[in-house]
Amino acid sequence: MLRDTLFTPAIQASERQPHDTDDPNPRPTKLILMKTTGRVLAGYGAFLILVGLLGYLSNPEKAKTALISGGTFGLLNIGLGVLAVRRWRRVVPVALGLAAMLSAVFTWRSVVTWQTYAGGNEDKLVAGVLITSMLLASVGVGAYLLRTLVVGRETVPGDATGG
Repeated sequence: MLRDTLFTPAIQASERQPHDTDDPNPRPTKLILMKTTGRVLAGYGAFLILVGLLGYLSNPEKAKTALISGGTFGLLNIGLGVLAVRRWRRVVPVALGLAAMLSAVFTWRSVVTWQTYAGGNEDKLVAGVLITSMLLASVGVGAYLLRTLVVGRETVPGDATGG
């Protein structure tokens, strides 16, 4: 189960084979899945950096933490993306945990921000939109990673490790 996913060795080049062409619904090999996961994580990291920068530029006096947190977690996700492309087996559970944590934080921050905005503080509109966009991205990436974790457990055609 999760232990098998965490401790299964990376796929060796000699073990990779093309899809079975007779399969009407071919599933991607784990190599393709990890490269795609790496791109998703790197894109998510770049998005967090961009939104953090936009948050800072919208209010430089009060939004220094947006730049710091967007940059920090953006770089962490880019790093996890690089590890995914290099087929580090633990990257999906680690990235899933990080996405879940960020989803919880962004949920809390967006609720507080939108309540402040609804209370009459119109300066919070930009912050509310940016935090909500990070929340939606985090939930989307988390859903993708959860699906990747489940698909990664299945036997994939041409994979000698069997999932």
